[in-house]
Amino acid sequence: MRPTKRPPRAAWRLTPLLTLAAAGILGMGILAPAAPAAESTIPNNLSFPAIWSDGVALTVPGTFGSAKLTVQDPATGLYLQGVADPADPTGATSANIWQAENAMAIPGTPVDVSQIDWGDNLEAKSLSLGKPVRVETTLLKDLSTTMKGYTMKSASGTKNTEVFGTDGTTYDSTQATVYSACARLTIQRLEVSRNDPYLSLMTWDANKGEWIGKKLVASAIVNSGVWSGGEGSGYSAEINGSGKAIYGYNWTTSNLAAGDYRITFSLDPNCPTAALNTFITPDTSVYVTPTEETAALVAQAGSGSGGSATGGVPKIDAVNNLSYIDVELGSPAYEPYVPAPANTTLPVISGSPVEGQTLSTTAGSWDNNPTSYSYQWQVCDSTGAICGNVNDATAAGYKLGAADVGHTVRVLVTATNDTGPTTVASAPTAVVTALPSPPTTNPQQDQGARKLASQIRLQMQWLTQTRARVFGWVQPRHDGRRLMIQQRTRTGWRTVASVRLTKQTQQRSQFTLTLNNLAAGVYRAYLGGDTVYAESASSHMTIRALVRLTTRLQVLAQHRVRLSGTVTPRHDGQRAMIQMRTRSGWRTVARVQLRTATQQRSQYAITLARLKRGTYRVYLNGDPAHRPSASASVTVR
Repeated sequence: MRPTKRPPRAAWRLTPLLTLAAAGILGMGILAPAAPAAESTIPNNLSFPAIWSDGVALTVPGTFGSAKLTVQDPATGLYLQGVADPADPTGATSANIWQAENAMAIPGTPVDVSQIDWGDNLEAKSLSLGKPVRVETTLLKDLSTTMKGYTMKSASGTKNTEVFGTDGTTYDSTQATVYSACARLTIQRLEVSRNDPYLSLMTWDANKGEWIGKKLVASAIVNSGVWSGGEGSGYSAEINGSGKAIYGYNWTTSNLAAGDYRITFSLDPNCPTAALNTFITPDTSVYVTPTEETAALVAQAGSGSGGSATGGVPKIDAVNNLSYIDVELGSPAYEPYVPAPANTTLPVISGSPVEGQTLSTTAGSWDNNPTSYSYQWQVCDSTGAICGNVNDATAAGYKLGAADVGHTVRVLVTATNDTGPTTVASAPTAVVTALPSPPTTNPQQDQGARKLASQIRLQMQWLTQTRARVFGWVQPRHDGRRLMIQQRTRTGWRTVASVRLTKQTQQRSQFTLTLNNLAAGVYRAYLGGDTVYAESASSHMTIRALVRLTTRLQVLAQHRVRLSGTVTPRHDGQRAMIQMRTRSGWRTVARVQLRTATQQRSQYAITLARLKRGTYRVYLNGDPAHRPSASASVTVR
């Protein structure tokens, strides 16, 4: 026998697990012995090495290195699990107790899963509708230093009635099971075939613990963590008949419709009973069942609908710390998924780009059967690069006004079907020109009445993401006059602020004021005319839209944190920067790609190891339509 205690080695702190009184201790598997026929109340023994990765463990009988082997099965010579001790009249004490070597992970050291073993019944065949389905998952960790396990053999029975025992010998195992108190099981019905290529459009919602995808997947019918289950009552962690620490669930299908179902095993960073320290990585693989075992299960496939080897194929998703398998229940029939409309020909604007003329647009050409179209006209700069919506311009036609002169115009067309909307933009028009001014009755008298317009210079400086300082000058001097800051609307210019002019030099006046929450759009500085000077306006200034970034910090383990959040509006495919504040400013330490979250926003998530203490933020560079933006800062201590 091995000694009861020994010093730490490799990446694990190896200690005998005598008892563990902690929140979230879970139930044990119960196995009926060959005789007597009544079910035993004695739990199974741990026969395969185990790593307790999150500081919480299953309760296991006995002490490693101190096996109690009392009663042998006369037919096989094995010491069976769950055999009552003849000396105990209550039948609550086991005659045979053994315990494989098990270990607590070193706090702060992440446990990376090497392999995931899904139940062979899910992998080898289709499943019968109305019959209970056993869902089992086992996490395995490759070991650099072996751990001791007990050899196990089948004594009698098959499948659910199989009885296991040991001959008392130990062996050196190069693997151990991994137990995480943060395991979650989610089962959802797919709304399309499990072979539909558009399933890749689904996204994982870590807060809900389920997949999201309109017309692709339904809400979860099972969504449970091991912390909320218990033996026989829900999703639970168990010691199974062969002595391994596994996750198990008895899935009742009697009230379900035939269909393809996604079963997801995830490691939840929000679990209430432990700090997650267990991770599925890009190096994690799916355990491959031995060939002879697979062949036996395929031969039994006739008991499932379809009668052929149509089992699921487990997949690894390291980004979301999960694995899933899509299985067939009964004989479903699905229509192919129809994605949101896809544009094949852009909308085309017709009409003359002249003040007072009306432009019209086509809807363009689309695939995927749009059921409706909507329109939004935009006014852009002279190059067509920076554009903003025109209020209430949502018809297929648009009448050009004085505010459009000197700019280009384009239209956004949104096509919608049952799956969702898709928006594309037309090419911009040529620069809109003004109508010729009618001649005055007395040009010489009109020119002499007032001098030329004043010259106005308008500038802006962002103080924060929502506050800006606008400033500039007017020449010649107009001290004491009020200057208006105006925003362009569909019908003209709207004054949003005013400021009194003060002396700057002998030739010019100056102005400065601070504005909060400036909306995206086109602005100018405007000075009304008087008896000497004509009304005057500065050059137009375009303010780009502000992107809103949120961030959430989760401490997973010592020097390992997870940053996640959203970006509104969507910036799918762009890279956000994780930045640390330094004495001289902000320094980029990592980048993360944005992915679709909803029709309105993108999302990101990144796990960082060995992150230094300090203040961090998420930053997104600007583009022609949006200015640079940063999230609120978070502190890593």
